[in-house]
Amino acid sequence: TAKVWPAPTARGGAVPADEAAGMALVDELQDFKTECYKQLVTKAGPRPGVLALMDSAIAAPGIAVGICSASTRGGFEKVVDAVVGQERL
Repeated sequence: TAKVWPAPTARGGAVPADEAAGMALVDELQDFKTECYKQLVTKAGPRPGVLALMDSAIAAPGIAVGICSASTRGGFEKVVDAVVGQERL
């Protein structure tokens, strides 16, 4: 079977004409998803106990504390600002 780009159900339904156009669409969709995520996360709060656990670990000598995310850098920064707080970095 040949590789073909699926027809989007929104955004006009146009199938990308070639690989470059398809990759441009992927980049555009990723940027759109990141912007949606950044808007949502500003309304989020931490899960119960997370900040207390982080604060205890930060206060304990010899314990390294880090934050991992599968989000883009822009999304990650919004989470830190809205949920964790810059003061914990």
